[in-house]
Amino acid sequence: MVENSLSFLLFQVLDLPPIQELSTLFLYTTNLVLLGFGLVFTLRHFVLLRLPDIELSSSIRYRIVIIPFLTSTSIFLDLLTRLSPEIQPLYQSSQPIILLLIGATSLLLYQDLLYEVKEREDSKLQQLRNQHQVAILAEQLERYNRIRALHHDWKNQQLVLQGLLQTQRYHEAIEQLRGQMNWQEKEILEHSSDPALNLLLQTKETLANQQDTFLEITCSLGPYQSLDPQVTAVLIGNLLDNALKATKYLQSKQDRWIHLTILVEQGRLSIHAVNPYNPKIKFADGQGLGIPNMKSLVNTYHGLYQGRGLDQLYQSHILLPITKTRPAVW
Repeated sequence: MVENSLSFLLFQVLDLPPIQELSTLFLYTTNLVLLGFGLVFTLRHFVLLRLPDIELSSSIRYRIVIIPFLTSTSIFLDLLTRLSPEIQPLYQSSQPIILLLIGATSLLLYQDLLYEVKEREDSKLQQLRNQHQVAILAEQLERYNRIRALHHDWKNQQLVLQGLLQTQRYHEAIEQLRGQMNWQEKEILEHSSDPALNLLLQTKETLANQQDTFLEITCSLGPYQSLDPQVTAVLIGNLLDNALKATKYLQSKQDRWIHLTILVEQGRLSIHAVNPYNPKIKFADGQGLGIPNMKSLVNTYHGLYQGRGLDQLYQSHILLPITKTRPAVW
């Protein structure tokens, strides 16, 4: 119907004669068909092809072409009956069939597009599952290699310590033990140089392991040694609590993963968390645990908080400026 309206408008702009003769009808129909194919070309090449990761099937492409063709046929028959009233009964009998075909084709096109979108979302979710499953296996392999390396180094250190004791070099043996203790403490602080933040992350890792959730942490504070305790407890703690609570209700263990990123970049502290969730399960009053307190603290630091769910993934992003003026992050 859009091309029909455009055709009438074009007739008015060009000051063409009214539709009373067969030549005028032919001119109008030609214009109608050209506009229809122009709209189809625009729809296919500038709208549908811009949908990300969706390959249109041949049935969808055919239906996109059939709909304007059926519409043009219906309009053409309607105009033809105005010039030849004797064929009006034929048009009246065929019009319901044409309208039924247009409606059925439009419905099938809509269903196919919904199916393509759902397939895209499922494929994206499965890709994320595979990526995090690979990450879990890679982390397990890394832990296994670290344990082997620790065992090997520990054995060598024990041999050195035994040699020092046998030769009664007790002072060197004490220094050797002290070095081993410092080395072990360094190994324990695997996430951050901030003891409070590191303890919080290790505690949440233990909780995640207890509920079969893979927690991946990327932390880099740059030149800063520690965070404000409020930032550690209220922001990072609540983010992980909400993510753990959301993944706890997921039936598939492959979907139970959390990725937390804590970075200092461009003069800002960036805290980003992403995890799958079930949109049908809501927290009380539509809020996660401690979200009002998080927003209040972010406002105190003149920062930005954003949390939203999309494609069964919930993402939380916090930006806090690092300045020397009040209030300070560090």
